[in-house]
Amino acid sequence: MKLAKRLKLLESMQRIVIDTNVFVSALIQKSYPYLIIHELFLTDKIMLCISDPVFEEYYAVLGRKKFFKISRISRKSQKNY
Repeated sequence: MKLAKRLKLLESMQRIVIDTNVFVSALIQKSYPYLIIHELFLTDKIMLCISDPVFEEYYAVLGRKKFFKISRISRKSQKNY
């Protein structure tokens, strides 16, 4: 995709912040949060906006022991952070 076309697409996208509970729910089960987020990302309808505090919250929550059994993301994130 040409740069000018991509920039125009990015400008038209809705910018959102996904609540940590919704984000975690989408990762651990294929329920409504997963379906909604998955559809929005696949169709380039949204641009996810993440500040450092929000990222740190995602990281802290996904790093909790109870999520180690559910998601490999937690283990991988600890190696890469």
